Amino acid sequence: MYSQEERKLEGPVMSADRLTRIEAKLDQLAEAMISMARMEEKMITLFKRMDKYDENQGRLDTRLQAVENANVKTSAFGYIADKAVWIILGAAATFIIKQLG
Repeated sequence: MYSQEERKLEGPVMSADRLTRIEAKLDQLAEAMISMARMEEKMITLFKRMDKYDENQGRLDTRLQAVENANVKTSAFGYIADKAVWIILGAAATFIIKQLG
């Protein structure tokens, strides 16, 4: 196959080739780590944004509950006031009809 001299020459070349492959793999690993770091930063940003949305949603829920409670009180008062007005109008109409007739 190979002579002694060819093996001696080929030995450093193979190790240099191997070092080149190792360097290429290290470069790929470095690029993968950089990509993972970027992805982690994006995820952190998204989680912060989601937390902010949750806080805003909580505030909106609180405000909505306050509006609903106020609406219930107002509608109960409005219901009673509406009935009272109709009772007064009915009594007034009855009074007027009895006075005229």
